[in-house]
Amino acid sequence: TVGFILPCLTHLDPRSLRALSYAFVPSMPIVHLLAKARKKEIRRKRLKLVQHWLQRIAAVSAFACIAYGVAYIGFYGWRMQAMLSRDAPIIHQLVAIIGSCEATVSVGSHLHALALDSKHDSVGNAPDDAENWVQKKGELLQLGMKWFLHAQDKGCTEGTRAVANSYYYGRGVEADASKAAELFSECAKKDDLTCAAFMGLLHYNGKGVEISPSKAIDWTVFAARRGDGYAAINLSVFLSEGRVVTRDYKEALKWAYIAQRNPQTEAMAVSYIEMMSKQNSPKEREHAKKLAEEFQFLPVSKE
Repeated sequence: TVGFILPCLTHLDPRSLRALSYAFVPSMPIVHLLAKARKKEIRRKRLKLVQHWLQRIAAVSAFACIAYGVAYIGFYGWRMQAMLSRDAPIIHQLVAIIGSCEATVSVGSHLHALALDSKHDSVGNAPDDAENWVQKKGELLQLGMKWFLHAQDKGCTEGTRAVANSYYYGRGVEADASKAAELFSECAKKDDLTCAAFMGLLHYNGKGVEISPSKAIDWTVFAARRGDGYAAINLSVFLSEGRVVTRDYKEALKWAYIAQRNPQTEAMAVSYIEMMSKQNSPKEREHAKKLAEEFQFLPVSKE
């Protein structure tokens, strides 16, 4: 957390730093205060105190960055996840005050991660009753979905993407591929590369939308050329299969190498490189690797 916050401070002028010294230090026990507050009237009083200090922090230019750091202190310093179910309205107001879409989506993602971890319950302990855990898992997924919807209401692309994912996989809500496709399309049109790559897959498989080879290629190429590693892998697969585009093993290998340049897909790309390499001669492999290294990604915006 300190490593996350300190770079933010370098952008502040001395006057702002003085304001920060008065605002930030008293705000450190925010999550601790909420964790201790169990009675309704006490929570109300302490929430007012939280609001007071967050409003003071809001006057500082590095506010959003610091507030995000405070949120992480809450997660890992005082096990904020134990509060997320019990004090959801309080935490909801706290993040609403912070106004950070990233923080809102982060809370929802954290809840979903806890729910999908079958070895632990909502406070990090192994569940004693499997049936009880199933109920807790459902509650965590539903609560996480509420956070995603809150982020979406803020006009946050990350929130729309998270809601789309939840509808697609049926997490915290009944699975609805058509609704997921509608939301993925919405954020893809705003140049969100993850959503664009997903739209390519949806049109390839015909899930929630009609099967459309041209749209599958268009969305996948759009995202891959702008640096999305998963889209690059998908394009490599499309080129090797030859279902929606002319088969080209050399081009498929090139895109597998390009996917390896992305840290998120670096490990995954290795198996695809090995698979595509078998279809190319040593000379073709070297050429494909060179083309991938020289490839220049396009700006994210279509314009």
